[in-house]
Amino acid sequence: MATEAAITGEDIRPPRTQVGPLGWLRANLFSSIGNTLLTLVAGALVMFAIAGLIDWVFNRAQWEVIANNLRILMLGIYPIDQTWRVWATILIGAFLVGLGWGAWGGVLRSIAVGVAAAALVLNVFPIELGTRAYAVAAIILVFVGFLLARGRPRMRRPVIVMGLLFPLVAVLLLRGFGENHPVLPLAKYDVWGGLLLTFTLALLGIVISFPLGVLLALGRRSSLPVVRGLCIAYIELIRGVPLVTILFMSQLMLPLFFGGETTLERSTRALIGVVLFSAAYHAENVRGGLQAIPIGQIEAAKALGMS
Repeated sequence: MATEAAITGEDIRPPRTQVGPLGWLRANLFSSIGNTLLTLVAGALVMFAIAGLIDWVFNRAQWEVIANNLRILMLGIYPIDQTWRVWATILIGAFLVGLGWGAWGGVLRSIAVGVAAAALVLNVFPIELGTRAYAVAAIILVFVGFLLARGRPRMRRPVIVMGLLFPLVAVLLLRGFGENHPVLPLAKYDVWGGLLLTFTLALLGIVISFPLGVLLALGRRSSLPVVRGLCIAYIELIRGVPLVTILFMSQLMLPLFFGGETTLERSTRALIGVVLFSAAYHAENVRGGLQAIPIGQIEAAKALGMS
């Protein structure tokens, strides 16, 4: 070995290993003069940005605007005397998320921790005592649900049933039943706003559009030319149009399609637009999953008599 190295003139000594944080810094940030200069300049820029951010957060930002308008940001013009219905829905959802965390973990654990963290951050703002109590109750219910379902596989089926019923319960609780109902008076969708309306449209849009997307995906793979052509035309047309255009058309054209004295609330029109838009993308996701199944498995299933 030594003779061969002497003949070739190569240095066959093993590279010097870098140990610990200082070794990592030397190898990745200060390995050469260029890397050292780049690290120093980038560090100075980061420190300058952090100093500016701290100055803005503690000296120049007007946080009282958020505190004073927090209810409008969250609920819009939802009746102020019915705010408890929104919090009741949030508390039920927090409890279900905690149950899901305990039953399955994984992504639900991240969602549960996010819900608890959001409720904790809400207490940072100068809000009224009742809102603080609701936020603390949400944190407690997340962990209560986790402890109830942790290590109990038999809880999974009830949690699934409650999760499927939650959107219906939430809509009934938030919307109410009638103008003169003693407990849950009617709160039309037009008075919903802020974060409440955003989450409602997102949740209902996903739940309602998924079955429609599955049907479109199956129709696109159908052996019937008419069905396949109609599904392809719908999917490609909707996916080729921006969402804002779909929402604009749903606001202006849906009342014309229904005609007569039929009226739709603005939020309902927006929900229809979101559902129609999301269904086209769900259809492509499902179709991609179906196409990923090897043809051999499909033929084997048909040979076994499966539909």
